Amino acid sequence: MKSVVILGAGATLGAASADSVVRPPLLQDLPGILDSNFLQLNQSADGPILKETLKKLLEITQTREDIERFFTLMQVIEDISLAYSPEDLRFDVPKRNKIFNDSVFSDPLIWSYNLSKKDVKDIKLILEYMVEDPKRQILYCPNNFFRLFKYSLKEYLYRSISDDFCIFHDKLFKDLGNKDTVATYNYDEITDFTLFLKGKLSAKSFEGLGFRSTTFPKQESIISESVCLLKLHGSFNWHTNDFKNIDYKLGSQDAIFPNVILPFYHKDKIYKSNMVYRSHMIKYGEKIKHADNIILVGKNFKNSDSELNKFISKHAQGKKKVRTCLAHLQFLKTSIRID
Repeated sequence: MKSVVILGAGATLGAASADSVVRPPLLQDLPGILDSNFLQLNQSADGPILKETLKKLLEITQTREDIERFFTLMQVIEDISLAYSPEDLRFDVPKRNKIFNDSVFSDPLIWSYNLSKKDVKDIKLILEYMVEDPKRQILYCPNNFFRLFKYSLKEYLYRSISDDFCIFHDKLFKDLGNKDTVATYNYDEITDFTLFLKGKLSAKSFEGLGFRSTTFPKQESIISESVCLLKLHGSFNWHTNDFKNIDYKLGSQDAIFPNVILPFYHKDKIYKSNMVYRSHMIKYGEKIKHADNIILVGKNFKNSDSELNKFISKHAQGKKKVRTCLAHLQFLKTSIRID
């Protein structure tokens, strides 16, 4: 029997090690994390600018209740910023007019986002707001907005977790072995450490995933089984200097560039352009194809990952029996559907 355990944000929120005051954030919590006084970024010059800008942009685009659309708009702006500096848009009238006359949206890269007229309008509003004030222009420079937000998200997330080992995850992983897979959409290391401390995580767990190296704590546990671990949206312990060559370092949270995929539409662009992410998706499909059991914990796919419903159905197609369990993390009570 081969099992695939799929973990969503609910698995971290429901973990035994989740803080009772600062709770691990769900999708709808992301707009408010910058309000937390404990964030180190808020003690710097950039923190208040980022917080103020995020609030204003969510307001003018009316996306506070649709954070995935907001991050999609920001991803488009990220692509635009690679071609146009803030100075270009402020002082070079022809270049500024090129954007505001829509010609930039005919670029194949931008066009491939399938932007609506409202998307284009909101992108222009965001650009206008970001470049009109020199203090905000730093957020328009490539990677800066996402990098600073990810730093804040990382600090918030790790503050919300009191221990990387979870007794509920331990129970869930108890019977997993060499033929089994854990696929998580979470950025934290609860899954990693729980598997590691049970002797079920080793370099073999990451074979064929494209990591440049894998590093584990010196107090290595006795490896009894090596469960395949797929972190489909990246992880805060993935280290890279160029967004391509990635090192996996368990227990290391000081990555210069937090390598995670924020919730936005068209994640396929990252899956196609980055070898590590692409390798994860290929192996994910293979594991689902050959699975006898698929166990979903804290994941509903009613968001920007909705396309993965089709992905799972496609790769499980043709199988006579796949047992799908919708599990509550703490009690592991399951409702089983035979497909």
